[in-house]
Amino acid sequence: MIVGRVCHRLHFLHAARNAALIEDGLEIGRYIVHVTSGERREIPLVLGQKLVDWHIQPRSREVFITAWADENPKSRGLRKQIRLFKTTWENPWPTVEVKAVDFVATCVGPCPFLVAMTAE
Repeated sequence: MIVGRVCHRLHFLHAARNAALIEDGLEIGRYIVHVTSGERREIPLVLGQKLVDWHIQPRSREVFITAWADENPKSRGLRKQIRLFKTTWENPWPTVEVKAVDFVATCVGPCPFLVAMTAE
């Protein structure tokens, strides 16, 4: 994803799918932030740290910033709400242009999905 601007932080609206039965701690993806100076930073997407399955599970602990929750026809049939999480990355180079962000899934089965990214 092309960013092409100087920013202090990036906000990601995301969740995981097919991850409800997976234990916390598995890295399922990462964001790779590239800046014009040639530096890059990786933001690992680890279940239980940045995100979990988007279907709300019974007895799930809420330690994330839930940015949105609702239901769709499939989740209604499962009698579970769905949700998206917000993760914020603080840019260590706030005066250097962020060129782009790569979004990489690293796991087969449980996988992250990204709905939106904004730069501030």
